[in-house]
Amino acid sequence: MELKTKQKNNIFSATMTEKPFRKILFLFALICGVVFIILGFNAGINPYDEGLITVGAEQITNGNIPYNDFRTLYPPGQFYLFSVILSAFGNKLIIFRMASVAINLMIAFYIMLITRKVFNRSSGILPFLLASALLGGFGLYGRPSFTAVLFILIEIYYLLEFIDSRKSINLLIAGATIGVATLFRHDFGAYAFAATFLFLLSISIVNPDFRKKSAFISIIREVFYFASGFIFVLLPYVFYLFYKVPTGELYDALIAFPMQIYPEYRSLPTPLRNLIATFSINSQSKNIRLFLEAAQFLIAMHLFMISILSIAKTFIKNRIEIKNKIHWKNLVIALTSLFLFHQAIYRSDFEHIIPALLISLPLIEVFRRLLSKTKLRISFFYILVLLILIFPVTWKARDLSVFLNNNKTNYFTLPRAAGIRDAKDWVSNFNAACRLLKDSTKENEKIYIGSERHDKLVGCDVMAYYLAERLPATKYYELQPGLTTTAKIQNAIVFDLALNKVRYIMLVRQQDVTEKNKSAVSSNVFILDDYIKSNFTLFRQFGAYSIYKKNE
Repeated sequence: MELKTKQKNNIFSATMTEKPFRKILFLFALICGVVFIILGFNAGINPYDEGLITVGAEQITNGNIPYNDFRTLYPPGQFYLFSVILSAFGNKLIIFRMASVAINLMIAFYIMLITRKVFNRSSGILPFLLASALLGGFGLYGRPSFTAVLFILIEIYYLLEFIDSRKSINLLIAGATIGVATLFRHDFGAYAFAATFLFLLSISIVNPDFRKKSAFISIIREVFYFASGFIFVLLPYVFYLFYKVPTGELYDALIAFPMQIYPEYRSLPTPLRNLIATFSINSQSKNIRLFLEAAQFLIAMHLFMISILSIAKTFIKNRIEIKNKIHWKNLVIALTSLFLFHQAIYRSDFEHIIPALLISLPLIEVFRRLLSKTKLRISFFYILVLLILIFPVTWKARDLSVFLNNNKTNYFTLPRAAGIRDAKDWVSNFNAACRLLKDSTKENEKIYIGSERHDKLVGCDVMAYYLAERLPATKYYELQPGLTTTAKIQNAIVFDLALNKVRYIMLVRQQDVTEKNKSAVSSNVFILDDYIKSNFTLFRQFGAYSIYKKNE
């Protein structure tokens, strides 16, 4: 009797000591994830991708309308969001970064909340850490795709609430958040809407009362609530665009270019195919990177596919019951990530794989439970986790080792880039070029930032507009291959340069375009290049940046 009591006391004591330990471990992991996302947020500038958002926000602040006054690849949501943030808290790049970090932190926390809501309170920390690594490892600041992911995660959270409570108000909120996500990425919103519609249809079909009239009315009501929230947010936006922008411009920007031209000029082979095709000709470090990208691609694809198969197997084995809430919750996540993965098919680099991978992270718990029966399976699970972590962690460590070295990096002296540091030589040249553009022009004067050649290009250093505090002279300043490389758009740019009496332009020397798509092929259209050569003369040069002045 004493022995039994002693054993019970030992078990009780172990439980009591285990709980504080778990809390400390949870808090430590939480701090590590937050620090990893924040660390180095002021290091490095992406002159094109960040430039698109900062200049787009500047356009909105100055009263310009997307698609009508400036042609953009992205929906306007991110431009309006950052226009408000920069206007309210200070028009500086460091504020832009802080807002981006806040969005990334919210994504990581929502991934943890969703995991805990599906499984249990202790299961959310691993997905949170994996999300923190993916979001903090590559310095992908200000991307509209991550803001869209945040709202899709919020939508998933309210769908889980609906599964628990069956209250239609949660569907209304879910639909509204998908509508908001669509303002940041049209394709993301469409994929999430389709996934949710399929989920609602699935959960209705397995209802034993599906064939009854009352059940049919219930289905219609649920779909109505979800669609109403979606339409409530999106309809004013659609009316506004059609009121402000000509229909032809909207068709070209929202349908023709992304569906017909973009896949030809920006598509990339899948990482696995790229690895196999180029393994023999790449350096060892390049091959390692391609291998890790291929691993991430396969993990993202298989994580939700295996989860869906596991859910299907469980449903069939248990004769599919609507009471299996945990499986329905997994299905919501798996379907959404599966649909979203489609956006990475055309451009399958790591940046475009991350959104689907982030949303699928709660399913890592499904994987863990499937592989927890033997040591071999558990080892495979830890290898999977390591493959997700190793790429962003090593990338971050490499970047920090450079950016924390005062001999290799320096701070910008431009007002809008205060507090941001980058490679010393590049900072010196880019800083000097932007300052010269600012000092040589009047406050409301427009400039042009282009490439040394416009017959073959992939973007340009759009950030120069923002740092020089000058607006673009043309609506086609994003310099997209397949658009800027055509005679029609080059003639339009030439017309804009003449109309706005542009006195200074900056041309950027780019490395030869070698992407495996049409962007690497010259269009043999030199209208803009010939116009610049005939009407402008080299004024100053700073490394890869050449400032040209209009001939008198």
